[in-house]
Amino acid sequence: MTDLQSVVDHHSTIPDEAIRDAAKSIRVAQGRQRFSFDNLLPSDLARAVEMVTEVLPADALTSVFTLLCGYSGLLKLGTKVSPDGRYWVPANLYVGLVGPSGLTKSPIQKALISDPSRQLQQEEKARYDLLLKVWEDSEPQDREKHPARRCPLHQKEFSPEALGMWLQFYEQAGLGVLLTRAELSGMLRSLEADTRRGRGTAEAQFLE
Repeated sequence: MTDLQSVVDHHSTIPDEAIRDAAKSIRVAQGRQRFSFDNLLPSDLARAVEMVTEVLPADALTSVFTLLCGYSGLLKLGTKVSPDGRYWVPANLYVGLVGPSGLTKSPIQKALISDPSRQLQQEEKARYDLLLKVWEDSEPQDREKHPARRCPLHQKEFSPEALGMWLQFYEQAGLGVLLTRAELSGMLRSLEADTRRGRGTAEAQFLE
């Protein structure tokens, strides 16, 4: 029996580590199948999200997390949620879509974050345009030194320094902000560069 096993081991083309990784992936996949749109979302929202993501390579758990992450960044400051009514926490959510190149991660983000928030973006721009017009039409002695700053609800490209400045304006307006990056690696490199050569505030911003 030992000789037979040695022959099998000698001629095996699949490393033991690869077999263990495959088994782990299968177990993870089986666990994810327990989640469905209906047991994660209200029925009407579940049907809508399932329809939007029908042609995308995303299961229910991936889709719902992406959607809720988009929601969390668009809520007003001070909004809190509670899992059981005993304690409340800010509605902050961080999600990273990880997968092989070309797995259409960007379309998932577009379908569940960018497109649904487009009307809110337009409403915020209209709010800013109105504030700017009021500032321009007011008498110089009666208005603030500087006009109100626009606060785009969705920021895609930003540096730690620019974000630090922007967050002050968001806080003054009582608005949250949805931050997305196309590549997690780019965000991590930015954090590292700021820690080594910048002001060292990027890591605190990320944790905050």
